[in-house]
Amino acid sequence: MLYISASNPVQPNIVVTDSGVNLSTADGSLTPSHPNFPYAGCRANVIVNFWAYDHKKGGKGISCTLLGVQFARHDARLAGSSVASTSEFSLVSGEADGAPPAAQVATSAGLI
Repeated sequence: MLYISASNPVQPNIVVTDSGVNLSTADGSLTPSHPNFPYAGCRANVIVNFWAYDHKKGGKGISCTLLGVQFARHDARLAGSSVASTSEFSLVSGEADGAPPAAQVATSAGLI
């Protein structure tokens, strides 16, 4: 389960399949009163665009844009959050231990 919090004046397209037809907020056929309108904790298919940035004035980070949400099924509502521990991640292959390509070292100080 993944929780993403977003703040953007442009709302992503939200889709619900009802009786074999996709209803959408983009075309006005879906409203928040629909019983399958996505809520915190439901299962959903999402389209998310991630990108890294490195501003010359020192700001480095990762941002994302939520492009679309499709309700998939009901699930328990979210009731809190926690911080990931190292045991939640699998091991990365040994290739990650090597030095970065020479061109990358010359042009970048790292992602974050």
